[in-house]
Amino acid sequence: MHTLTLIACVLLQSDEARALYDRMAKALDGAKALTWTAKASIESDPLKLGVEASLKLKPAANKAALDATLAGRDRKERVALTCDGASSAESVGDTQKPATEAPKDLAARLLAGAKALGLAGILWPAAQPATERRNRNEAPDFAGGLELKDFALKGDEKVGERAAKVLTYTVTVKAGASFAARVWIDDATGLPLKRELEGDYEKGKLKITETCEVAVSDDLPDSVFTVKR
Repeated sequence: MHTLTLIACVLLQSDEARALYDRMAKALDGAKALTWTAKASIESDPLKLGVEASLKLKPAANKAALDATLAGRDRKERVALTCDGASSAESVGDTQKPATEAPKDLAARLLAGAKALGLAGILWPAAQPATERRNRNEAPDFAGGLELKDFALKGDEKVGERAAKVLTYTVTVKAGASFAARVWIDDATGLPLKRELEGDYEKGKLKITETCEVAVSDDLPDSVFTVKR
């Protein structure tokens, strides 16, 4: 194949891959309300954790409720964050932070992080052992300052009974770490079904495997987003 033709084919595929990611982003960004549930594994020697997480969002109202359980051989810990639009409160394990004024873009940042990294990805800073956090109830960095590049299509596969297209890309997070991401996007809905992240993070290798279900709706009850004071 002629070199220029090959370059044109690569650029076209990259454009198609980016368009697929944008389709997923549009399906999520256009939701008035959504519920994102996930089961995942996090491996980063010597850390091995199972994650069960749920994220409920009303992005336009800046309302969010994140609840996750991180479980390993000698550890089980709950991580939670609730935002009612004006104030937010966080907890890690038995430590509850007092409610504070919420960032005006908190729900949007959570959604952007989940789109690029999955729920386990945005929870990863909280998954580290307490001795490696600046303090016991340090909140996760919800993926501000993301950079995505190197989009590529990797064919068609099934996730359970759902037909999906496989998309890969590189994502760089605020802290400077870069991950190779692979996401399975539902052909019918344009929503994510599965995700893998792999790369170097501080002292070692990190691998996250996650399956998820995302349901979009017109509304969620305000009681879901009640902040404890």
